Amino acid sequence: MEYQAQFFRKGARFLYREESTSDLQVISEVWTNDVYRVEQMLDLQLEFRTILDIGANIGAFTVLAHKCWPEAEILAVEPEESNFSVLKANLEANTVGVRCERYAVTDQSEGTWLNPYFGNTQIADQDDLRDTYGLDPSPWRDFAWGITGAQAGGVVQQRVPSKTLDQALDDLAPGGEIDLLKMDIEGAELEVFRSFDDWQRVRYITMECHSLDIPATTVYVDALSKTHDMIFVSEADVFAVRK
Repeated sequence: MEYQAQFFRKGARFLYREESTSDLQVISEVWTNDVYRVEQMLDLQLEFRTILDIGANIGAFTVLAHKCWPEAEILAVEPEESNFSVLKANLEANTVGVRCERYAVTDQSEGTWLNPYFGNTQIADQDDLRDTYGLDPSPWRDFAWGITGAQAGGVVQQRVPSKTLDQALDDLAPGGEIDLLKMDIEGAELEVFRSFDDWQRVRYITMECHSLDIPATTVYVDALSKTHDMIFVSEADVFAVRK
């Protein structure tokens, strides 16, 4: 696979696929728009020893986290095969010696399907969003990406391993807590929130959300308010600080 190169501040160098519709957008969102509030965390002088990057994509946040907290133990998790290859290349290009694993994080550990589109993985089956949460699934059909429930006609899908959030946390801190969870799983976050309730294991959470209407926001806030005393919900993200 051939890559183009893009350079950013702090001496980072990113490889990206010229045919991708999302690689440069992802890099810009993390490094220019600061969608995961890294600058805010630095302003607060937060120190992290353990960082779990779920939905690492091509490594934009992983590289930034390593440069900001070089002593932290970081685990980067990404399910999509091509993204995972670019993730490993970007970690090598930036001499970032963090561990990366290829699996999806969802509500079960039996494997799942992805619909890859040059770095994006489109959701095919959103019936559960309607039935469980009362959400309109139509916005995901064309624009959002993530884990599918079954194969969709006309799309070449990938069958990938999956783990629950508990299992992913155990991969970094067996039976213990982590300092920072970054999560961007392209529409599957509602399934994770429905199936996971041990948020005491996570001190800080920064996540991109693909639905922030009232029913979805209620799911996030209700789950986190039991263990986190500051929860910030903005146009497309949630940031939470544990009590």
